[in-house]
Amino acid sequence: MNEVDLDMLKERINIVEYIGQFVHLEFNNGEWWGLCPFHDEKTPSFDVNEEKRSYYCHGCKNGGTIIDFASNYYKISVAQAIEKLAEEFKISRNKIPSLMRISKKFAPKKPDKKVIIPTEYIEDPITNTKNRISKSGLQKASNKA
Repeated sequence: MNEVDLDMLKERINIVEYIGQFVHLEFNNGEWWGLCPFHDEKTPSFDVNEEKRSYYCHGCKNGGTIIDFASNYYKISVAQAIEKLAEEFKISRNKIPSLMRISKKFAPKKPDKKVIIPTEYIEDPITNTKNRISKSGLQKASNKA
């Protein structure tokens, strides 16, 4: 999906109305305020700016666009949030190109393979063997020195 398509998605959905489904918002000093859905609080520190089409919590520092909100609220990837919003607001899939590029961009990185790096070798004087010590513990390296 290119930037134009993401902007179209953000423009078609009113961020105040959308977030207002999950957070009780009250208008004060030009912005909408409510209790943050991402952490416990008693005083509203979560504001939604309709003009900028963004939200921000002054408590936990979580903020972003409607896509970020959906991703964080539902605990799903950005690509899944885009798909969910497009489906919910009936934005035709032919107007939204394949999400493969954005899915790869925002996909969590695969963990690196576990690599054991020996830090030093110790000799066992009784069995006359060398053992290496690594972060994972003592491992037998060879039978004879």
